[in-house]
Amino acid sequence: MLLLAALYAVLVNELGSLTRNPRVDGTIGIGLGLFIFSYPASAAVDLLYLDRLAFHRLASAWADLAWVGLNLLVMVVGCMVTIAGATKFVG
Repeated sequence: MLLLAALYAVLVNELGSLTRNPRVDGTIGIGLGLFIFSYPASAAVDLLYLDRLAFHRLASAWADLAWVGLNLLVMVVGCMVTIAGATKFVG
């Protein structure tokens, strides 16, 4: 997902416009950002519904904390791509 966001950022920065239509470029950016954001968001919702003991076991292992951190990073990147697409859509 991070590679997909990086590819989108490079293409938009180098080309300026993917389709020469800001509305279509914005729609692509918004859709891509929401797609990137959806997978870690669903994992976060699953984590909310775990029972209390399972959550404490998850939070105790360093590898699991790294997994949660990576999900958070992907969510932030997805938000940034969505905001960039919305900016292109409006501007």
